[in-house]
Amino acid sequence: MPTDLPDALVDTEGAQTSGTVRRRLPYLPAMEGVRGFALISEIVLHLGVFVVLSASKFLIPGAGIVMSIFFVLSGFFITVLLLQDHDRHGHIRFWQFWRARGRRVYPPMLLVLAVHWLIILYYHRSIGLEWRDDLWILTNTMDYRYAVTGQPLVSRAEMVILWSVSVEITFYLLWPFVVTGLLRYVKKLHRIVWVLVAIAVASTVIRVLEYRAWGDWLAVYFRFEGRLDAFAIGAILGFLWFHDRLPMRLIKCLAWPCWLAFIACFWLVRFQNGALNSWGYLVFNIASFVIIAACLDQGFVISRWLSTRVMVMAGRVSYSFYLVHIQVYMWVVLQRRYLPMWQQVSLSLGGTLVFGTIAYLLVERPFVTSRGRVRVQKPPDTIGPPPELRDQKPSDLPM
Repeated sequence: MPTDLPDALVDTEGAQTSGTVRRRLPYLPAMEGVRGFALISEIVLHLGVFVVLSASKFLIPGAGIVMSIFFVLSGFFITVLLLQDHDRHGHIRFWQFWRARGRRVYPPMLLVLAVHWLIILYYHRSIGLEWRDDLWILTNTMDYRYAVTGQPLVSRAEMVILWSVSVEITFYLLWPFVVTGLLRYVKKLHRIVWVLVAIAVASTVIRVLEYRAWGDWLAVYFRFEGRLDAFAIGAILGFLWFHDRLPMRLIKCLAWPCWLAFIACFWLVRFQNGALNSWGYLVFNIASFVIIAACLDQGFVISRWLSTRVMVMAGRVSYSFYLVHIQVYMWVVLQRRYLPMWQQVSLSLGGTLVFGTIAYLLVERPFVTSRGRVRVQKPPDTIGPPPELRDQKPSDLPM
């Protein structure tokens, strides 16, 4: 879920070093808007799943497919970031990359864990279960927790929600090696694309086999190997964009059908559907590829709509809000017997807004921006006296 901000693609550590980048991705508000759209979908979905149970059929019950957009977007941005780093320095700087991802991911997550522990101690819940969950989280294996333990999702939903963070961190750890291998040994763009297609197909095949073996969508939905196709498809988009090989005319023709189909499936798709848990996610990943690629054109209609201030702001705070909203929802569920439905909804959404904003302003944003923005060095002036003579008085200048 913690997909990087578009303007964070420029590496703030070492950006002052010499070297040129073949193509640099500009700040695109529509990309923030894509994340904002996905965040709003998740918040509404979980409101129906955990709080307003009677309205769960109407509150976009299939919105979980929006995770495809998050992962494809992450695959795209991280791949472009690594390609830019390789172009600038001649190699990918692993430690700098991992340190930057850690600053992006861990501070908000640790804050949520600390607050969650305060709630646990206040309500005298089992400390043993919390320690075990913390071990799953801190070892980045939360995406395998349900498959291994078989514990019900709803009983531990406030922690299980971190499965997507574990998937992202695993991707961060592995992908620099993958991109380095592609650039060093595969080299040709068309061969790289075919390798990434093979990775996406292999991930889909694994997901199909797992679902047929277990018949449990929860055991398949969370696992990293079943989500790798989304990252690979996003990486294809990153390579094609970096080499300016995207067929934008075709992509913009396909964007509207993909967008409308995505929205319709929010109400039509059910997680228990066998087709969805086998090859269905691959279809949604490809649709996400088309939508994100179309949003690279800032003049496209969907791109302009996603660039509105509300969507951009929602995307900017999406990670903090994503981590906070389930914690707030679970607290409201504990108070359910004392509150009417309208107060439960108000507290859920209002609490998410307040505490998500606090987490973003006090923790996430300071850690992301503490290194400062990249300083773009202006080219030297070609008009006027040389720099070493500019501070001298006119009478001191040589005639």
